[in-house]
Amino acid sequence: WLIYGSVRCRASAGDAGMIQLRGTGNLRAILYFNFSATSNTSQPGTVSVRYINSGGTATNGPNITGFSTATTAVNFLLAFNSSQNSLTVYLRQTDGSWVFGGRCACIYFAGDLAFSVNSSTDNAGWIEFDYLTVCKPNFIAIGDSIIQGSTLFSEELASGLTNYESTLMKHAGIYPSLRNNFILNKGVGGESSTQINARLSADVIMNTPQLCFLECSTNDYGMALSYATRTANIQSSVSALVAANIKAVLLNSLYGATTAAGNPTARRDYYWNWWQQQLSGITGTSARIDIMSRVRESSGFLNTCYVQGDGIHPNVTGYTHIGKYIARQVS
Repeated sequence: WLIYGSVRCRASAGDAGMIQLRGTGNLRAILYFNFSATSNTSQPGTVSVRYINSGGTATNGPNITGFSTATTAVNFLLAFNSSQNSLTVYLRQTDGSWVFGGRCACIYFAGDLAFSVNSSTDNAGWIEFDYLTVCKPNFIAIGDSIIQGSTLFSEELASGLTNYESTLMKHAGIYPSLRNNFILNKGVGGESSTQINARLSADVIMNTPQLCFLECSTNDYGMALSYATRTANIQSSVSALVAANIKAVLLNSLYGATTAAGNPTARRDYYWNWWQQQLSGITGTSARIDIMSRVRESSGFLNTCYVQGDGIHPNVTGYTHIGKYIARQVS
């Protein structure tokens, strides 16, 4: 589930505002305002997140600071990821894009939404909201480490990778006037088109989005998949999305730079030739976006200006170019 909200509240010493998803018994998912979950004390200007399990044990996310909640609304997204058992706070920017705030471990549960404010100093505390909405995602991106965020970001809590700038989702910024415009990240590093297709139902179709960005795997070459198998996998994914009334937007693979390990020329040729010669056999897509065209040099390799040291994964500059290009093609 995704919970979108816009909240203001008093930020005096002793205050603690909160939005809660309240399950049975002790179960809680809490977004605090002007309160530190880690120290369990009032802290004006701070936003934090906490999960309390059925046994009453709390798991806390880090403090997010720099807010003036009494004068400026906090526009947030509280996102539960069932495959990673995590609860993440994202913060909406004025241009409609999102930045990563913080996260904690959380197991799925259902409940009722509530908001409240407490103060240890007086009874004049207040909290107000412009909107508080529970949604399914409109947009999901599925693929391998290129979607995941490579070596700098991952939805997996244990990874400790939190540089959201290193994702195409951060920079895509599609439909900025739409409240539910967050692109849910379902990238898993190291996967082939076979593996992506196998989890499509659980990670995308069950969530019934309006649109899915389907990345052509960058691992098929390394796993020695034939063009016939690769094409069959991608067509199977597209067809399943279309059957579920989900628009399928196909994203090209990234071919790698000359600095990539192995045989970078053979790798480049494998992906280049598939996109140029085999893509025409895929039917049902709503759009096909050649993200490689934004970061490619004249010889067809990934430009080293846009790639990390491994020669495969984009750096933040590369993701910025790719994300903005996607936004121009879709919005």
